[in-house]
Amino acid sequence: MKQKKSAQSNTKIAIVFFAFLAFIVGISIIFKLITVVRAGQFDSSKRFTLTITNGKNIEAISLSPDSKEISVFKLNDSVKFAEVGRFLEIPIDGFIVQNSLDLNQKVDSLFVKTILNYNKLKTNLTIIDLLKLTMLARTIPESSVNVKMVGDVNGLELD
Repeated sequence: MKQKKSAQSNTKIAIVFFAFLAFIVGISIIFKLITVVRAGQFDSSKRFTLTITNGKNIEAISLSPDSKEISVFKLNDSVKFAEVGRFLEIPIDGFIVQNSLDLNQKVDSLFVKTILNYNKLKTNLTIIDLLKLTMLARTIPESSVNVKMVGDVNGLELD
């Protein structure tokens, strides 16, 4: 009879232990989510501009949540990735570098690919930022996406 009582006691201890463990894991996940959200660069109340490169081509994508518009600037080889903001004379909020990225696709598809390959990216954006950018890009109609090719310039014109 004492063995049944101790077995019941051990079960209660195990249940309390696992409940405490689940509580601690839950709290740590909540803190991690708060940290990731705070580290985000994207603010849905203002225009957000980011540069994307696949090692060969460079694009600057500017998303405007207020006017529901996307502008894509396809740059040529003469502009270096680090100088895109200076060349276009606009502030760059984020960057994405991935060698296997296809830049000839729709903007929302491009963001989905970056989410799926997030571990292979070199970026200052969080996964939450990319999710928000994807949702914003999906709400903007294709007719509001402006693609502009930026022609040849030499280094003297950048000054």
